[in-house]
Amino acid sequence: KKRVDDFKLARLSENVDVILGGYSKIETRNPKIVLNQKKHEVIINHTGREGVAFKSIEIIFDDQGKKNSVSFKKLFQS
Repeated sequence: KKRVDDFKLARLSENVDVILGGYSKIETRNPKIVLNQKKHEVIINHTGREGVAFKSIEIIFDDQGKKNSVSFKKLFQS
């Protein structure tokens, strides 16, 4: 079964700000940042299987739609 590679998807994208991965054997302790085709940051976060590392991601945009700030907060870790 083919799976989508979130990191490749992020690098090939142009208008994606965040990729949230759910059920997967992959868990990112901290969200990862990848640059897309336009050299803009794409945040990638995997919660691991059954959401064992759920986090809150807050992104503030300016009036032109550009990211001003990003903050991460771990909500749950089993």
